[in-house]
Amino acid sequence: QADGARLRDGDLPEAVVSIAPNLTLVVLSRDGGNRLRRLCRWATAFDLFGGLLLFVDDRSADVAAEKAVAAEYGFVARTIRVATTIDAALADVHAAVKTDFGLHLGDDEIMGERFVAKVAEMMTSDVDVWAFPRYNLSAPGRYIAQEPWYPDHARRLFRRGHLVHRGQVHEGPEVLGRLAYGDAHIFHFDMLDFSHEERDAKWRRYVDQGVVQASRDRSLPPWWYRQWAVPEDYDHEDRETEEGCMLWP
Repeated sequence: QADGARLRDGDLPEAVVSIAPNLTLVVLSRDGGNRLRRLCRWATAFDLFGGLLLFVDDRSADVAAEKAVAAEYGFVARTIRVATTIDAALADVHAAVKTDFGLHLGDDEIMGERFVAKVAEMMTSDVDVWAFPRYNLSAPGRYIAQEPWYPDHARRLFRRGHLVHRGQVHEGPEVLGRLAYGDAHIFHFDMLDFSHEERDAKWRRYVDQGVVQASRDRSLPPWWYRQWAVPEDYDHEDRETEEGCMLWP
């Protein structure tokens, strides 16, 4: 089947079915709402995962509602206390994975169809961590095509114990072992799920965290976080996505 062709429910290579017990999807959500429902529908459309774990940020407005949505789709839902930053909490999130591999997604992300077709091959290779380019969607089927919005690689498929979070604000986790770059895309719905004002407020929080981090160890300067988050304020090019995904309502 050609890359980018739409995969229907249950239309899986045999190798994908065989690896399902060895892969856990792990998600950290805050005020997930409809974003979380879209992710759950994607996660259960194909028999990819032997485990589904949702961690709900204790700062969410309605933790019980998020857990109820996850429970509809068979997720094991837990509350996690985020004392400082989400990045620091991810160390505990990843430690909960007990299968051979874990896939970490945000509540505003799903994987493209190449992932479904190629995950078995990736998991049976000698690679410990796979990073994927991310489509920061500007409209359904279109993405922001230049840096820093693309390729915006993120390390998401990992062999248990080989991806370590040190707690830095929005910086890549440390890889213990071999890292490789896959051609499947993460579809990031942030710009479609939030208004300009909501994204601006969210990323101001990241800026505040970045100020603290930058003063301590010279990490990325605060302007980077704001530029990355609010493309309406900057000249940018968008293009049609080359890979398909299941664009749930």
